[in-house]
Amino acid sequence: MAVESNGMSAAARSSASADLLDRVSTAIAYFAFIYLYSNLGVALVKVWGFPLSPGYFYVPIVIFAGTILAISPGAMEAFLQHRNFIFILLAFGVLEGARLIFNPPGEIPTEILISNSEYVFVTIACLVIFSLCKRLDRIIQVVGLVVVVSAGINLIEYYLPQLLPAAFTTFTTVPGTVPGTVPPRVAGLFFNSDRPAMYIGLPLPLVAFFAPRLIRYMLYAIALAGLAVTFSRTGMVLWVVAVVVTEALRQRERTGRWFTRMVSLTVQFLFVAFVLAYAVNAFGDIDALFPHLNSVTRARLNFTADDNGRLYVAEQGIEMFLDSPLFGNGVGSSRIPPDNGPHNIFLLLLAELGVVGGIWIAAFFLSIARYGAPFGLLLALMSFVSAPLTHNFLDDAPLGMLAALYLVVAKRYERYRLLNGAEPPVVE
Repeated sequence: MAVESNGMSAAARSSASADLLDRVSTAIAYFAFIYLYSNLGVALVKVWGFPLSPGYFYVPIVIFAGTILAISPGAMEAFLQHRNFIFILLAFGVLEGARLIFNPPGEIPTEILISNSEYVFVTIACLVIFSLCKRLDRIIQVVGLVVVVSAGINLIEYYLPQLLPAAFTTFTTVPGTVPGTVPPRVAGLFFNSDRPAMYIGLPLPLVAFFAPRLIRYMLYAIALAGLAVTFSRTGMVLWVVAVVVTEALRQRERTGRWFTRMVSLTVQFLFVAFVLAYAVNAFGDIDALFPHLNSVTRARLNFTADDNGRLYVAEQGIEMFLDSPLFGNGVGSSRIPPDNGPHNIFLLLLAELGVVGGIWIAAFFLSIARYGAPFGLLLALMSFVSAPLTHNFLDDAPLGMLAALYLVVAKRYERYRLLNGAEPPVVE
């Protein structure tokens, strides 16, 4: 009886420990997406003077994950499930660190190394933390709420800025505009209008995949509206890819006939595009749809914008790569102010780390794709689409949090299908 009692006691303690880890991990996940991923933390710092920037919270998140790894077999098991992806991430840090040995680390390379290191370690920490959460569906719902609220703030700031307690967009970079007036491209909590392209667009497949049809279509519409007022081409491309690929993969998971769904969606998108094109032509001027536009944004919407600036930095990146093709020119070498380097993560890594950097980014995408359909494939496709359009890809820890959630959901989804031979209604 004593042995049986002790056994039951050990089982009870193990269950209580797992419940505690679940509650703490879930709370951290909620905080990560509501405060850090939404960029609310940056907004509080820059707009209201809140003393703690988001960077302060990355350290305790990493420390918590490290501590749990040391004491919890379950956490270590979760860590090992993602070992290939984690190895690729750590290799990136080693690669950048080794390259700095041959380049004196000035201010810019040091800042880049710190931000990239945050991305690597926060992503790994979140892989562990999210794996300990029993109800991933609730975390996905929080991410969906963040997407909806972020889109709503963009719309309010563009059309009814007087309703906001402060102007979130505190600067513009377009000549001839006055900071504090209606911005040429709305950014909401993101301060840079290209950020919503990734922060709103990238999680869309994840939050829509399990949603019923009506809610799913509402999410698509809300995200589109929030991205439309940023006038971000990156956002539009991400939105189209998110909707088409999500719907195609949903059809594939249920019937296996994804090609038919792709054709149907293509026809639907062409129809919507023709209707919108007719509406714009009927109004006669893009300003009838979007008031308060400056000349730069108007030219962008009328497809007459001059992209020589983007072409110039892309050509610079190619020339830098050709100058030092094997190991590149060093971390941060392509991002000398006022340029942010090529707005293309592939060119940026080739310019700074050479062919070695190109091999690494290929391995990075392959390690994600190996998680399989639907979620590994979704993350790989969405990341691959956004990578050529931005340099903010490996230096944003919140994007690492989102990648970790995608991959943990992918593992949980795969395990459910193996055990039950069916698609889960939600990921629990």
